[in-house]
Amino acid sequence: MGEYSFIKEEIFNKNEDIDILFLGGSIIWNAIDTPYVQKALSEKLGRPAKVVTFGFYFSSFDIPYTLVRDLLEKRRVK
Repeated sequence: MGEYSFIKEEIFNKNEDIDILFLGGSIIWNAIDTPYVQKALSEKLGRPAKVVTFGFYFSSFDIPYTLVRDLLEKRRVK
């Protein structure tokens, strides 16, 4: 499952709030340095921040919709 097992884990097995969610096509994995953003945001907030990137290799509207719907049913995204 590769990256998709990470997405499944984030949606269904974790429960802490997410400060920033980046969502997009596969290019987002290279366009966003998620660990850097998380570190910088943690320093700015003065607490550990949670930053997550969901990227995918296909072009459609139903998959991102389903990912966000399922995530928001389980977790709070600020």
